Amino acid sequence: MTRRFLTALRPSLAAVLSGLAVALAFPHFDVWWLAWLAYVPLLFVIEEASGRRTFLLAWLAGTTANFVGFFWMSGMLYNFGHLPYVVSVALTLAGAAWQGISIALAFWFSLLLSRRSGLRPWLFLPLAYTF
Repeated sequence: MTRRFLTALRPSLAAVLSGLAVALAFPHFDVWWLAWLAYVPLLFVIEEASGRRTFLLAWLAGTTANFVGFFWMSGMLYNFGHLPYVVSVALTLAGAAWQGISIALAFWFSLLLSRRSGLRPWLFLPLAYTF
C-alpha cells in the first residue's frame, strides 16, 4: 500500500475505530471506560473535514457502532425469522445504517455550530447529540 492511500484511508479508519469503541462500551462487551474516549478519533478527523465529509464519517462510525452492537439481530432474524443468513446480516446492516444517521446528524450539527461560533466541535456535541 502506498503512503498516499493510507493517508486517504485514515479518516475512515478513525470513524470505524470510534464506532467499534462505542459498541465495546456497551454491556455485552462491557469495556465501559471506552464510552469516555470513543469519539476522540472521529473528533480529530472532522476538524478539518467539510460538512459533507463529516456527515459521512460520522455515519460510518454510527453504522459501525450499531452493526457491532446489534449484530445479535442477524441471529434472531436467521433463527426465528427463518431468513437466509446473508439476508439477515443485510437487514441488520440496513438497520445499523439507518440508526447511524442520528450520529451523523449530531456530528454535522456540532460542526455547523462550531464553524459559526469559532469554538471546537466537541463542545457542541453533547447538545447536538441530545437534540
